[in-house]
Amino acid sequence: MAIKFKDLKQKLDTTPITEEELVLIKDVEDYIDAQILEQYDKTIYREVVIDMSYVEFRYSPRTKSMIQGLGLSRIPKMRNELQGRFKNAGWEITYRSDEGMMGGDYMILKGKTYR
Repeated sequence: MAIKFKDLKQKLDTTPITEEELVLIKDVEDYIDAQILEQYDKTIYREVVIDMSYVEFRYSPRTKSMIQGLGLSRIPKMRNELQGRFKNAGWEITYRSDEGMMGGDYMILKGKTYR
């Protein structure tokens, strides 16, 4: 019998974040915290710029290598968990995409009370 798409999607959507995924999230969270401390007071607009390869769990700041073996359906769940942690800590999150040849995609953190 063929696997029903609806059942598979529901299983993937409702599976909790694993311990291994929590470790990856914590590694990226720690990296972003370090970037906040390094960048925050050095820019005129007090923005912190984070390369999306970290936020999308493509690159590990701990091992300094590509992350292998994550299912594509898990990345949005992990990204939402990571972003929720920073939103709860008072950061406003926006995104910037540089479509030029040398550019990249970035997550921008800005303190919610700074204006």
